[in-house]
Amino acid sequence: MRYSINIITVFLASVVFSCTPTGNDTTNSVASDTQNQAVNKGTSDSANTGTSEEIAKNFTPEALEEVVELPESHDCQIETEVYEGNQQWFRGQGVLVAITADESTFDESLGAGHRLLLAYDTEDCSEIFREVLPISVSADYPYYLTPIDSIKGELVGVLGSDRFFIYDVANNRLSKTLNPKFRSNRQYEDAQSGAIIGMETWGRYVIGYVEDGGSFVYNMTIPETPKQETAFAEYKQQDGSFAALFLLKEEGDEVQAVLPEYDLNKRRFSLNPLLEEAAEINQQINKNALNNRYIILRMQDGDRTPIAIDMETNKRVELPADIKTKPTQEILTWVKANS
Repeated sequence: MRYSINIITVFLASVVFSCTPTGNDTTNSVASDTQNQAVNKGTSDSANTGTSEEIAKNFTPEALEEVVELPESHDCQIETEVYEGNQQWFRGQGVLVAITADESTFDESLGAGHRLLLAYDTEDCSEIFREVLPISVSADYPYYLTPIDSIKGELVGVLGSDRFFIYDVANNRLSKTLNPKFRSNRQYEDAQSGAIIGMETWGRYVIGYVEDGGSFVYNMTIPETPKQETAFAEYKQQDGSFAALFLLKEEGDEVQAVLPEYDLNKRRFSLNPLLEEAAEINQQINKNALNNRYIILRMQDGDRTPIAIDMETNKRVELPADIKTKPTQEILTWVKANS
């Protein structure tokens, strides 16, 4: 059962779910409140005395979420082996997602393969989704779950070694196979090199990281058919890793310049948006200028405001007022001399 409830019905009656505690699930929870608190948040005094249509119009999604007292736990159990962190309960949707192994993933030489993706309705523990994922590099390489939409709690990443999928929890759909590509070729030394090891969300985008390959971005506007965004610029840093600059659309022709950086030790992203707010940027730049340590972009405003970027340090370079008015080559000379 998915917790989609008619607003008027919820307004008139509270729905309470209760379940028995279970094991070690990682839970995407939605805080709940009492019905009266939700009504107060979702409607004004005048709305409370209006028609049902007026009440529905003023009832906010946030208040609706709080009307439904979501269960604190569930009693569904995965019968087969599940690696730590590889089952996640999406409380707001009432869905348990897991990766496990059974006879369908068993390999005679390599044993169990953890690549069976399952989803259960936690109201009655019925199975609502099952798919054996394709082998990723080797039959004994497991897939791992990673939450990628912490705001809505509706999407989960399913990470293989060289590919991944997006499971849309709310709509019970799995995306096509996603194989990140890069502007230039990558040479990987071993199986660990080239593995997808990190993923974050940023607005409508999913930003991931491939070991020794660098960052990649997918537009998640249509979850079942994500579209990969090509890096605007790319640079091989001194330690052999790759920096990638993305110009990601927000509204109309406005973009945000993002230069993701992944900390391998902490397993954590710094997404590094470079602009205070999205802006129109001139993207007509010679391709030869896009594989260098220093890149100068220009906003499409009256002053053609320059944006100086150091791809080695993954940072924007602050320019003095008198330097901002110079031609691009002079700005580039100053940046090289002062970095």
